[in-house]
Amino acid sequence: MSWMQNSIIGQFFAQLDYDQLCEEFIKGGMKIIRVRYMGDNLALLTPREGERIEDLIMLNKEWFDSVFDVIDP
Repeated sequence: MSWMQNSIIGQFFAQLDYDQLCEEFIKGGMKIIRVRYMGDNLALLTPREGERIEDLIMLNKEWFDSVFDVIDP
């Protein structure tokens, strides 16, 4: 699926649960990224059509570093 090629997996910090992670995305103005829960502290991050996830992460690196422990393609 083409949308998965532009998605990444993020391991969010253990002190957050999925609902808190979604709140952080809203507060951080990251509505352009869809968050799907994968279990434990993993989420699949997919940008809206026409955006590249790598570009969004680079532009907002400090914010992503405050929410995620690890981000992998």
